[in-house]
Amino acid sequence: MRRLLRDFLIVVGLVAAGVAAVSVWYLTSRHSLHNNRPLGGPQVDVSHVQGIQSETTVAVDPTNPKLLLAGSNDELFTTRVYASSDGGSNWRSVGGPPLADRAQCGLGDPAIAIASDGHEYYAFLADLSCVQGEDLPHLFVADRATFRAEWHTFPVPGPPRPRFLFDDKPATAVDDSPRSRHRGRVYLTWSRYGNRTPTVLETSRSDDNGRTWSTPTAVGFYRFEPGTSSVAVGPDGSPYVVAADPFEGLLWIARSTDGGAHFRDLHAFASTRPL
Repeated sequence: MRRLLRDFLIVVGLVAAGVAAVSVWYLTSRHSLHNNRPLGGPQVDVSHVQGIQSETTVAVDPTNPKLLLAGSNDELFTTRVYASSDGGSNWRSVGGPPLADRAQCGLGDPAIAIASDGHEYYAFLADLSCVQGEDLPHLFVADRATFRAEWHTFPVPGPPRPRFLFDDKPATAVDDSPRSRHRGRVYLTWSRYGNRTPTVLETSRSDDNGRTWSTPTAVGFYRFEPGTSSVAVGPDGSPYVVAADPFEGLLWIARSTDGGAHFRDLHAFASTRPL
């Protein structure tokens, strides 16, 4: 019995010593941990603020690769704008873009794009009011004419309540193709949640630098439920949308040949299910 007790105490002592050693190592070395092989070059502080920045996105000016625009959530419920004029070595960080109305509250989910004429676009979500539980996210797009110009924010149309619940996960792209009939057109895609209806992948377009937006067009209504989506423009000016359905574990793609008025050839092209 004494031998068993002795062995038990030895095991407990060894475990305690191991835990103590790991704790000392962690407490004395955690502030000096660094990446000896940073991806793509030196690590740069972009936000210059404390707190949590998440859901980051970045775009490069197609006519000047040293001009970069980036965005993120800031502390989960607001957004920030980041700009660099030297290819990312240094960044200017500010809160924003501004809300369309002083009564609104920003939420996040940034999506950005830069056009070849220098216009910059920043899509994000905001509540129409700041009363908790009385409103849900709506989609807005901010635009500025140049790298250092002021932002102007405009709403994207939505259906009236009670059919509308909230918008989520926007993405945006600009048609810069010289061969396109719609060069300069801005495209949006996002998930729209409705009351007693399935989640819908919506698209909209703007021909006046984001000031007004077309009535949203649903892509593949009832065929899938998008969690996230993306939009890109081909060399001929045709917009493509891709969406992930987390419930079925499928990726869907559709193409428009009429400048975003309709999206056809919708089909699932890949699975996200575990192998």
